Amino acid sequence: MKKKKMDIHSCYLDRILILMYSIMVFGYLGPLGKYRLLTIYITAIVQFAILFFCKRRRRFEDVNFFWILFFTYVFLSFLFLNRKNGYEYVLMLACGMMALAMDQDDCFFSRLFKVWRNIAVVFGILTIINVFIPNLVYGYFSFLLTQAQIDTIQNNILLGGYPGIAGEVSFNCFCIAIGIAVQVIFLYFEKQKVRNFFILFLLFIALLLTGKRSMILILPIVSIIIFMLLAIEKRNKYVREILTLLIIAAPLVYLGLRDEITLILTKGGTSLALSNRDWFWNIAEEMFRKHPFWGNGINTYDFMYNEYKVRNGYVYFAGAHNSYLQYAAELGAIGLGVFIICILSEIIRTIKKINLDFKKHSSLISIENLFISLYAQLFCILYALSENPFYQPQQIMTYFIVISCLRCCRRKEKDEYFIS
Repeated sequence: MKKKKMDIHSCYLDRILILMYSIMVFGYLGPLGKYRLLTIYITAIVQFAILFFCKRRRRFEDVNFFWILFFTYVFLSFLFLNRKNGYEYVLMLACGMMALAMDQDDCFFSRLFKVWRNIAVVFGILTIINVFIPNLVYGYFSFLLTQAQIDTIQNNILLGGYPGIAGEVSFNCFCIAIGIAVQVIFLYFEKQKVRNFFILFLLFIALLLTGKRSMILILPIVSIIIFMLLAIEKRNKYVREILTLLIIAAPLVYLGLRDEITLILTKGGTSLALSNRDWFWNIAEEMFRKHPFWGNGINTYDFMYNEYKVRNGYVYFAGAHNSYLQYAAELGAIGLGVFIICILSEIIRTIKKINLDFKKHSSLISIENLFISLYAQLFCILYALSENPFYQPQQIMTYFIVISCLRCCRRKEKDEYFIS
């Protein structure tokens, strides 16, 4: 009876956490968009309550040492170099660290990823509808929006990108990309291949409509990498058919949408446009030259940006549109080096665990979760070359949630070892 009550209690906690993680990852509109840290505060409170009031749900000892080192470095940077708004990043990082300390199982992540896929499909469908109804968001959901958000939506559409329900094209493409990460793995492992391929095709069409060139280039590359890893394992009899279909479909899609893709990549010009990113990058490089070793302080990039832009101090979040350059500017070579070690160690551990699970013929759910985690890690890491995924609350939290999936699988392996 006691075990049954604990299972029911655990089930409710999982549902609450899935709800909070989903709101965290997809919450961009209305007050969630206006107050960027609102969802972080709420999620942190829920995580803190679970970790410190449910002893069986925490495993602090399994948190990667390099993440602890990185968090310590960021905290010291906030403490000594930027107390004004450095706490915001410390809070985001603390929320991610608590996600790593959570003791979840495979079923939790399987349910979470399916919820994310379903929400991403809704985002994708609304993006396609947005083509035919340009005022979809600010016309029907204006009560959720600030005037600045309405202006952003209208400007995105004028520039050829459709923001959908996310209210901004870069946010929208990231939400759709999460769905693609899950759906690519479902296409390989799950039955109903036609249905899964149709959903994936819908999501890729929606991604094209956002007009985000970086993600449009990144996701096909990541998808091919994942399918190549799957092909090496030769676990699924459909792998050759799927790879053949991709090889045939890729040039056909390009030929059919060549003009549209060229227009997106060049922004209407004759060469690849950087959208003023070189201007953002130059600011980061100038900051790095001032303090190359320990940096200028976490979250100080925006001060410099606004000094150049409007000359009246801190105004709003801008980001360097390259998370690695921003880390170099704010945390110096030392902080950037530790962060790169962190993300590379996660990739290596995930691939090792996938290989081990294939050899041990582990459960399909566990392998699916690991591949979804690997896919999401890769697109976050590559996307950070031209955007700010490690500085946006929703996006950095997505990264920490997917790498926490690896902790779940490794803990289960340890528990099985001790039981045997």
